[in-house]
Amino acid sequence: YRFLVPTIVHADVRLESKAVGMKSDVLIVEQAGESLLNGRNPYAIAYDHGPLARWPAATRNHFPYLPGIFVVGLARVVAGATAWTDARIVYLVVSLAIAVPTIMRSTAPEAWRLRVFQVMFVLVTGAPLVFTSGKEVLVLALVLACLVALQRGHAIASGVSMGMAAAMHQLTWVIIPFIALIPSKGAVTSGRRVAAIAASLAIAVVVPFLLWDAGAF
Repeated sequence: YRFLVPTIVHADVRLESKAVGMKSDVLIVEQAGESLLNGRNPYAIAYDHGPLARWPAATRNHFPYLPGIFVVGLARVVAGATAWTDARIVYLVVSLAIAVPTIMRSTAPEAWRLRVFQVMFVLVTGAPLVFTSGKEVLVLALVLACLVALQRGHAIASGVSMGMAAAMHQLTWVIIPFIALIPSKGAVTSGRRVAAIAASLAIAVVVPFLLWDAGAF
């Protein structure tokens, strides 16, 4: 209730009033998704029209995220402007879909599993991020999925989860070298293999945009 209802209400009110305050993170992800669907490079255009028109030039002319995040912005373009296609709602739904099964599969004690959910979605550590943007919580959910899959010996699932996170947010790359240092032990697969899968997937997502316009990227 503390994170879900306010986010849905705010996303709905946004449809009725252009004066509703919100972070530029949400708007620029949605507009970047629209640009990509229309065949334009999201890194090479200025968002001078639409909801970002009143923002400073530095915000309108710069897309600060990796291309994996475009998937979130596409929902509003494909399904239309509704409360449920608000980028924050998409972030939240996908984050829950990843985090909840991951937490349930974890071998951690029940009390710790509950606390992880609270930290990500209920307490002040995560709930405000859900309301204002949501991308950080989605990235954390993917990193959590990577670690739990690694612990359970599922190298491909672990690497893909981390690769998706690394394709969305630059700071996730800081974690990959530490994953690579994890040795295989019992059911725990080699961290080096997981890191290789993750880096390969993230690079595969980034390279097309680098080739499209390296300067803009």
